[in-house]
Amino acid sequence: VTRASGVRGAWIRKRIPAHLFEWKSFLQSTHPWSLLLWLAALGFCWLPVLPMFLLGGFALMVCGAQEQCESRAMLLATSPDARTLLRGKVFGSLRLMLLVELPVLIGATVFQPGWWWIHGLFGMGMLVLVAYAVALKYANYRPNERLEANGANLAVAAVFAILPGLGLVPLIMLLSEWRNARANLNTCFHAHHH
Repeated sequence: VTRASGVRGAWIRKRIPAHLFEWKSFLQSTHPWSLLLWLAALGFCWLPVLPMFLLGGFALMVCGAQEQCESRAMLLATSPDARTLLRGKVFGSLRLMLLVELPVLIGATVFQPGWWWIHGLFGMGMLVLVAYAVALKYANYRPNERLEANGANLAVAAVFAILPGLGLVPLIMLLSEWRNARANLNTCFHAHHH
């Protein structure tokens, strides 16, 4: 009898870049439930609304994983400067989220072709929501702390991201927090150099 290593979702986690440790942590703490949620979204893509609801739940779980801040040493080791760190984290998370949502949204569009625009707007809304969660984390970054207060802002952004036509609100929130995140991270990086 072989013993399991105890690392949940290891086969998926290996495929995620090291600098996106939040995603690795998310998978380890939510596996197999996150995988089952995604499989349910994919399996029920023939229904009109359920796959989007399940995909939205997955996106909110990903956003929740952004609450835990890494140590300052880990932050400084991840990137040479604030801009590189923020871009790497946001665009890396967007790539992973796109890989998660595309099969579900494409499947849903095959079964509901008249809803292609709803699926497209919803998919973009979820991408903006995940990017906002990353920017919000670094706008309020405090080493080794859990940013539970970010949940209220994410809930507001999620409501607007889900409602068709109001997706511009989370995008504005993202752009605002992007500036705050760069300023906060610049402070962390410059304090290291002095």
